[in-house]
Amino acid sequence: MVGSTLDSNYNWPHAFIWQNGVMTDLNTLFPANSNLHATMANKINARGQISGMATVLSGQDQGNIHAFLLTPVH
Repeated sequence: MVGSTLDSNYNWPHAFIWQNGVMTDLNTLFPANSNLHATMANKINARGQISGMATVLSGQDQGNIHAFLLTPVH
């Protein structure tokens, strides 16, 4: 299952995957230099690909929202 969380102070939501009883923040799966913050995970397919939305953290596109597709590497 995938989705998003929001803390009690309405701070940045975080996209997550829930598998085998463990919730994992998808931001931990992005490369460290990605400049994106995953805020929403919308779907996961049978191949394990996750689609969602992320916010640009800095630069001229700061604050813009982009779609992402995470594809697992085995």
